[in-house]
Amino acid sequence: MIWLVIGRREQGKTTLAMSMALRVPARLIFDPRGMIRPDAPRAETPAELDEAMDDLFEGRVAEVRFTPRGDVEEGFVAFATAAAAWVRADVTRPLAVVVDEAGFVPRSNRVAPFMWLCRCSRRDTIQIIMTAHRPLDISTSVRAISDHWLIYPCRQEHDLRVLEERCSESAMRAIARLKDRQFLAWDDAHTTSRLYEDPAAWYVNLSDPQPPATSLADTGTPLPPERRSLFDDA
Repeated sequence: MIWLVIGRREQGKTTLAMSMALRVPARLIFDPRGMIRPDAPRAETPAELDEAMDDLFEGRVAEVRFTPRGDVEEGFVAFATAAAAWVRADVTRPLAVVVDEAGFVPRSNRVAPFMWLCRCSRRDTIQIIMTAHRPLDISTSVRAISDHWLIYPCRQEHDLRVLEERCSESAMRAIARLKDRQFLAWDDAHTTSRLYEDPAAWYVNLSDPQPPATSLADTGTPLPPERRSLFDDA
C-alpha cells in the first residue's frame, strides 16, 4: 500500500506517518533531517544500514532509522535497495517503509529499487508512507500508483489544481477549508474521501528514543477510531 502525506511545514505530516508506521512490527525509516527520535541510534552509511537491516530482519530491533551522512541521493538509493531486499527475501513479512520529506530525495522514478518496491511489493504486507510539502515533490510515477493521499491544508493555487485533477473538485475545496493539523484522506481506488479532524488521535512523540508499543492493542488499549481506520478501512 502506498500512502502520500502532503502538507506545509509543521502541520504534523511526520507525526502522522510515524503513527501509522507504528502499527507495523518492523519499520525502516529514511530520515534525511534526523528529526525522528534524534537521540536514538541510527545508521548513517550504507554499511551501517546493511548491519541494521540484519538486526531488523532477525527481530533484534523493531525500527531502523537511516540518516545518510554523505550524499542524500546516494543514501536514498542504498535505502531503497535495502527495502527491496527485504521484500525479495520474504514477500510475506510486514514492513513499514517511511520516506520523510520526499523533496530531499531524487525523483523516485529514477531510483529503480524504489520503483520496484512500489510496483512489486504486496499491498497487504508492505506499507510505503511518504511525506512531502507539495504533490510535485513526489514523482508522477509514484503518484500514479499511490493508493491513498492524506492531505493537510493547502493554499497554493497550483497545488490545489493538481489535487482537483487527481481527486475531485469537492475534495479540493474541502482541502482548502481545512484547519491546521486536520487532513483529508483520499482513497484513490474507490474515489472517496474522509476528513480527520482530531490530531490527538494520531499524535506520537517524535523525540522519544523508545517508540511506544507496535500497536495500542498490544497494551490492551483499543485503538482510537481515527487511527485504526487509517489501515483497517483500506
